[in-house]
Amino acid sequence: MKDTLKFESADPLKKAKQACGKYSTHCAETIRRSPFASVGLSVAVGVILRYLPIGPILNAILRIVLGLIKPSVILFGSYKLVMSLIKKSEVSGSKSSPDPLAEV
Repeated sequence: MKDTLKFESADPLKKAKQACGKYSTHCAETIRRSPFASVGLSVAVGVILRYLPIGPILNAILRIVLGLIKPSVILFGSYKLVMSLIKKSEVSGSKSSPDPLAEV
């Protein structure tokens, strides 16, 4: 039973290096097998990236995420406040549901 529960103390950096090495080898083999398809795919990706407005897209995503952080923190805080008030009321002896959303 102990043999199946062996934990390896593997270095995450070493694992990442091995994964990159495998990916690099696979990529090189694919390019050697079909060089014209690889060049065509590279050109197509380059053209798409050249004309795709990546900066504005990333800017919009960042603004949306940052705009949603404040309301989510407020909702989380209010939920924690309600839960602490419910625990205090249970300690004092009044009967209420442990989950404030259970009665909704």
